[in-house]
Parts: sequence; C-alpha cells; structure tokens
Amino acid sequence: MTDRGQFTEITIEEGKATGSMPEGTIGRACLIAEHASVLGINLVDAATDIQDLFGDCELATELSDAQANAGTSYYCIVATFASGYITGDTIKSILQGILDMQYEPEFFVLQKPCDLALAQKYEEALQYFQDNKRWFSGVAQYRRARAFDLEGVVAADGSGHTILPIVGHGFLNPDQVVISGSGNYDGTINVLPTSTADALHIDVAFTAETFPAGALLEEKPETYATRFGSDFATLSADKLMLVAPVTQLGHLGAVFGYGCKQSIEQSIGRRDEGGIKSVEVDPAYSVAVLRTLVSHGAVILKRPVEKPNMIVVNDDTTMWTAGSVRNWSRRRILCKGARSIFYYGNDLVNSNKYPKTKAGAMAAGEEIATGLKEMRDGFPAQISGYELAPTWGTDGKLLVDWVVYDLNRLKIIGNQITLEEAQSA
Repeated sequence: MTDRGQFTEITIEEGKATGSMPEGTIGRACLIAEHASVLGINLVDAATDIQDLFGDCELATELSDAQANAGTSYYCIVATFASGYITGDTIKSILQGILDMQYEPEFFVLQKPCDLALAQKYEEALQYFQDNKRWFSGVAQYRRARAFDLEGVVAADGSGHTILPIVGHGFLNPDQVVISGSGNYDGTINVLPTSTADALHIDVAFTAETFPAGALLEEKPETYATRFGSDFATLSADKLMLVAPVTQLGHLGAVFGYGCKQSIEQSIGRRDEGGIKSVEVDPAYSVAVLRTLVSHGAVILKRPVEKPNMIVVNDDTTMWTAGSVRNWSRRRILCKGARSIFYYGNDLVNSNKYPKTKAGAMAAGEEIATGLKEMRDGFPAQISGYELAPTWGTDGKLLVDWVVYDLNRLKIIGNQITLEEAQSA
C-alpha cells in the first residue's frame, strides 16, 4: 500500500464572537477509559489534581501528560467505565451516552489500546454520528511493545529449541524477541511457529536455567513496527489518528494534550513551541524503525536529528487509505466547516427565507457560508478558501456540496450535507 505517513525533517481554545458560530468546543477532548473504581464522568482542567481524583494508574499518567502539554487551555471530559466494558460492541453506545448527557467535545480519545476490530468499530461510530450531522475527530492508541519479567521462569527443553512458559505472550512466528539479564539466553532470538498461547518456543538450543531477578524478554523494535503494519493493513479510518506509544506510558496523553492547545489549522507536529513535555522516547527505537511505523500510519514521538534535545510529534497522520483527509488537522478543519454549515443552514431552511429556485439556493449559500468565511478571513486564518454549491432537493431539502482549502491550498472534500426542515441545530 501507499505510505500513509511521511517521516518529517526540518521544514487555544478559540474565543467567541458576537454573531459567530459558538466555538467553545474547539480544543475540548473527551477521554474514554476503563478504571477499577472511579466510574462515570469527571471534568479535568489545568488545575485538577489528577492523582487525587484517579489514584496512581495508567489513566492518571496519560491525563497528567495531557495536562502538562495542553497548558491553560486544557479541558477534558473523562468518561470511565468498568474494566472490560469498552469493546467494539459498546463503543458507539458509549459515545452516544456521553452526547445524550449534553457533553459536547470537539474530539474523542480512546485510552484502551486498539486492535483492528476495535479501531474499525470506533471509526464506524464516528461515521454514524457524521451521517447524523454530528462531526467529531478521533484519537486512539496501539498497544505498547510487549515485555515480560522472566524472574523465576524455568526454561524447558523443546528437543532442539527452548520453551518458555509465558501466559498470553502474544508472539507469533516470525517475530523476534530480545532477552537480557539471563545466564544463557541473552540476545535477539527468533520465535518459532510451534509456539502456543501460553508457551513461547524460541530458536535457541536448550540450556537449563531458572531466570534470575532482572531478566527481561522484550519485543524487538523492528517486530513492533512490523506488527503495527500487519495489524492495521486493512484499516481505512480517515477520522482517526492512531498513536503508537512504543514502550512508554504518556505518549497518548502528550499527543492529545498538545492537540487541545494547538489551533485546528496547525499540525501537532509543529516544532516552534518547545516540543512535547513530561515524556521520554525509547532510544532503542532507531530512525529506521520509526520510519517504518510512520509509513504504516502511526503517530509517534521522536527526537529530531536537527534538535536532539527536543521531543516532537512526527506528524498527525490519520489511518487513511483514500480521499483528502489524510491528516488530523484536516479532519478538524472539515468537522468545524461542517458544523458551521449546519449551524447557519439549519435555521435558514426552517425559516423558508429563500425561494426554492436556483437563485434562491445561491442566495441561501451566501448565508450558509458565514462560518466558512470566518474561518478564511479570521486571524489566524484556518482555511485559504472554500467552494459551496447548494441545490434544492425534494421535500424542501437543501443539498450542500462543499470543499475547503487548507492553508497550503490543498483541497479537503466534505461529504454532502442535507439540510431539511424541522431539525434542531
């Protein structure tokens, strides 16, 4: 397939204005997560004591890193559910329930690591809401690289190879693992196809050993990158940005927190604001490995060669396979443009202000485009231009075909929006 992302080299929440579309949701995230005891909705901002609210857990780490990178603009709706509740079967109803409670984010963030099935259902849920005139972007994350503490594990003889009893190890042939801290098995080792779910067969001659304290078995970085690509090769998700956290906690939080702060027309890969705060990157992940992840569509953190003391987001690629929405910033622009068309057009159609003629449709289009004009002419500008072509359909419906152009004058094609009488904005 065509590379989804490019490995980059050198290259606020918005205020409200009288008579303009309400913009209080811009930069507002809704994080969906599982928690052992804290269930329900909590609102988190720049002053929230996150550890006090959620305790010492992975969720608290992600929220704290988001808080550090969003600064004073941080506002996050946190919806927590019981362990195991978030699945592909429940994700749409979870989003619907949050919206039914009148919480209105700009974008959703899913903390639970996604496999292909969950990512597909997440994208389908965002498409469902778009089909029903609710436009959101999505952020999710892949699993972290697999790692196992080998202390106390007893190596077994596999008749020509070695068997390690590790429950739920998740490795497949031709994966590679790296063992360190052992007496006999240190190094990079191939996983054999005879492995079972709870017994890892490795291609190395057996030597009796009970692994000591400090012995580790880790997924080789190249294997992690390859598995990301194979796991999501068939995913088509232009509403969704998928973070590969590699080995560390906090990468998802840092990315979406930075997105809370960044104006929608700007890539979160910008490097003129000091970079990402409060997280680290694993030096074992070479530029070549990171390039592989990026080519598969992963959003990653890295230290750029030209600024090795800074950590940045490589790019804000979506998991696209076709179309014009190949970056999260473009998706955010498209969502805001669509919301503005619906905001100005819905009341207009219900008012019967313009005749159901070609001239009436063109006149209506001028008014419907008010929000797009604000995006183009405001400061800072969020788009460089737009095209809007409304036509009257049956039963008083106004069909709006439209495109916007980002600041690089690249076309972003919006889906046709149908405005009809007796809807609520």
